[in-house]
Amino acid sequence: MTAVRPDAAPAAAALSPRGRDLWRAAKTPVIIGVAIVAAATLIALLQGTATRGRLDPAAADQPGSRAVAELLKARGVHVVTARTVAAARAAATPDASVLVTRSGYFGPQGLAALARLPGDRVVAEPTADARTALAPQVTMAGPGTDARHDPGCALPAARTAGDADLGGELGGTAPGAVTCYQGGLAQYRAGGRTVTVLANGAPLTNGQLDARGNAALALNLLGTHRTLVWVCPLRAQPDSAQASRTKPLLQVLPDAPKLAAVQLAIAVLLVAAWRMRRLGPVVAERLPVVVRAAETVEGRARLYRARHARDRAAAALRSGFWSRVEPLLGLPSDADPDALVAAVARRSGRDATEVHDLLYGAAPEDDSALVGLADRLDTLERQVRQS
Repeated sequence: MTAVRPDAAPAAAALSPRGRDLWRAAKTPVIIGVAIVAAATLIALLQGTATRGRLDPAAADQPGSRAVAELLKARGVHVVTARTVAAARAAATPDASVLVTRSGYFGPQGLAALARLPGDRVVAEPTADARTALAPQVTMAGPGTDARHDPGCALPAARTAGDADLGGELGGTAPGAVTCYQGGLAQYRAGGRTVTVLANGAPLTNGQLDARGNAALALNLLGTHRTLVWVCPLRAQPDSAQASRTKPLLQVLPDAPKLAAVQLAIAVLLVAAWRMRRLGPVVAERLPVVVRAAETVEGRARLYRARHARDRAAAALRSGFWSRVEPLLGLPSDADPDALVAAVARRSGRDATEVHDLLYGAAPEDDSALVGLADRLDTLERQVRQS
């Protein structure tokens, strides 16, 4: 008589074909569901922690201004973040202050609407058009800097703060106008309101708020009323004439369908990666020669110099400038040169004729002029990025 082990039956039941078939049928939907949930969670986390950029009261990165917004709230100031002109108009009152940042995102009609808002006004890092619309009695001879300066004026807010990372070339033409920090701050009264212009917004940023008297200056200028309307758009604000034009489909779609499409695409990619055939190990192939990128650049430069092709070298420099600056301007890809030049002039505070000559002018006559062109393009790019 053959003996049977007591655990034989349970083992056979655990490995039954029926159980394996059920797992094969159920594991694909389970894996796809888990992948979709994980992708949605990752996107939500990235959106929740994303920074919005310079002088944004919700941004916690170095160029952002969340720290000064929180300090104002701790002092009892109600900070209202307005991303559009309509939101600023709804929140502004005669007893509130209005802080305008990223003025380059507004067109002429948007700036005119902001100029009609009641209450005291503070403008940080204005473009030439914004300064003309929001602070017409302030002149600017050049862009602001974050160099350390003494107040050098009798303005109580500046004298109390002391040294600050603020400088510029502002001036006031109104009677009683005050200029501080060697042109970094200008203030005057007109139409029953106080208008303040900061050539540089460094004292308001998280990265420099704790340096010298930056925090005191920011609180003194922005905490004068119980409510502060902080105007800070996230993208270029079209004027009414431009908004009436036909927009691309992606611009009129809300965010929810876009996020759903991204999640679906991630799920499809994960399923494809799971189902694709396994390939063999990667085979490393010895190349005959390896050329460093620096040697390629130097070789091309020698060819340009040997052929005196300064026109092609200048064209390459200008093309590189546009490839880096165009994403910052918020213009469509088919914008004409005049629109591009106007946008760069607004962001940099330079004259449009000077910008056009720099970007579309004649080729340099000698090597020193070519080097000078490269330096001027670098300076212009830095001014556009810092505006």
